[in-house]
Order: sequence, then C-alpha cells, then structure tokens
Amino acid sequence: MVELDGSVLIVHPDRKTQRILARILGSVGRRVVVADGLDAAAAVLAGGTPDVLVIGTDVRCEPRCDAVVDAALAAGCLGCVVVQEDRAALPARLFEVSSFHHLISAPLAVIVEELWVTVQKLLRRELFGLDKYLGWGATLGETEIVSTHDRLRALGELTTLVDEMNLGRRQQQAVLLAADELVLNAVHNAPVDAHDQRYLRELARDTPRDLVGRERPMLRWGCDGRVFAIAVRDAYGSIDPAVIVRYLGKSLATGGQVRAEGAGAGIGLAMTYAAVTQLVFDVDPGRATETIALVDVRPWPPSVVPPLASFHLFFARKV
Repeated sequence: MVELDGSVLIVHPDRKTQRILARILGSVGRRVVVADGLDAAAAVLAGGTPDVLVIGTDVRCEPRCDAVVDAALAAGCLGCVVVQEDRAALPARLFEVSSFHHLISAPLAVIVEELWVTVQKLLRRELFGLDKYLGWGATLGETEIVSTHDRLRALGELTTLVDEMNLGRRQQQAVLLAADELVLNAVHNAPVDAHDQRYLRELARDTPRDLVGRERPMLRWGCDGRVFAIAVRDAYGSIDPAVIVRYLGKSLATGGQVRAEGAGAGIGLAMTYAAVTQLVFDVDPGRATETIALVDVRPWPPSVVPPLASFHLFFARKV
C-alpha cells in the first residue's frame, strides 16, 4: 500500500500530463504520488492523507469524486487543486462540486507558474501578499482608499500608469475593470457591524462618504512583464465563499461570457472574472480578505488564452 501522509497526490488519466505535473511538483518538498483515475486514487487514499490533491477536471466532475475529496479534506488534506490544462470548455458541473476552492485553467506551457504558487501557499500556510505572484524587480505601488469617491482618484493614477507601460488596450481595460470592481466590493460589501450587517451595501455608489479606521481598504498593484496584478485588502474578512462560487457558476457561460440575465448584484465580479487570467481570494475570516486579480500581459496569440480564468479561495484557518 502506498504511504500518502505528507505527500502530493496527482489524479489524472493522461500519462503525459501526469509526468508534467509530477515534474512541476517534484521540487516542492513533498513526495509525489500519481493515480490515473478515481478508483486508483480511492485505493491509495486508504493508506493515508496527502497534504495536497491535484485532480484533472474530468475526474473532479465525476459525482462520486465529491465524497473522496471531502473525506481527504476532513482528514487534514490542505487543499484540492483542479487542473484544466487545455483550452476546452470547462464542464458546467465544476461550479457545483463540493469543496470547490481551486481551479487552474492554463496551457501546460505556463501552468507551472500558477501550480507552483498555489501548492506552496497551501503547504506553507502563507496566504497574503501580492509578491507571491510576481518576479523579482517587479514594479510595485499602493494607495489607501479614504472615501467612497477616492477610488476615482486611484483609478486615474492607475490609468496613467498602464498607459505609460504600453499595455495593450484589452489588458488595460481588464486591469482597470478589476481595480474598480475590487475596490467597490471592499468599500461597500466588506464592512460589517457588530451584528454582521453590511451597513454600506445599500449606499449609492455616487454618495460621497469618508471612510474611517478599518473601513479603508488598501489597493496594491505590480507588474513584472508577465502579469499585471491588482490586490485589494480589507480589514473584515467577511466574504461568503459559497455565495461567490455559486454566483460565478450561474453568471458565467461555459466559454467565460457573462450572461445577460446575470445583471444585478455581483455582475461586476463576474465581469472581472471573465476579463482576467486569475482571480484569487485570500481569507482570514473576521480579520481580512485580500482579493487579487492577475492579467497576463505577455504577447500570446489569441488561441493560447484559456477560456475561463483560474479561481482560488485560500483560507488562513478553518471556517
């Protein structure tokens, strides 16, 4: 019987993909175990609990996979990462599976970057920080949002920056859309009172109001020539992960287009998800939420762009 404790378990039916994933994860400091399907994975899981599960999309969408993943997480597995390594449409059921926290949607040629960061964050339990997604020497900046209207000042400065960096029009639009939406969410949806009521949610977006104390989110950005990253951090940690997953699943068509009937609360977040390369939530419940949007600014041909952004929910502790 294979000893799994402390390892990384890869579950994928394709031999070539198995080898590539094993090569990527071979240097994370854990032994890598490979299974070619759910039956094989269930058999080896009887020997212990891996630190991280890495599962192909089709396997994860098998109805009986929910029980296998849930049991592993309950036994101490730190996370299950779902990998979509080609540009085929994602199965609709993906947003309905249980314990859906991590999706990497990227071509195999570049999946190494995201998979490495994701597994290291899970293993090290070090979640927060924009720097984890950027290379050495990246251009960095930050600003505090001090009022409901202050986001306009911050967006103006960001507009000047991305124009001076000569980003493509599509990349510029994605960066600014992400910054606008993430700041709006942090200002209007994150603050909660002593009764967990979101007291700024119904405040009209054009109503001026000073933000005080922990109401003030921090906007950070950085670019290393590969990706432009936007991060917004609040001091509440009041996000409801289940609502986010459910809404994105309902609001996005299979190919990543926002459905017209999705208009309403949350449509901005769905539009952001459809526009960026990765959308990441780092959550310390009751203390802080950091939302990171990454936009790939490399000159890839259009055919290389995956159909839907990667998605991550990291938690500082059990909720």
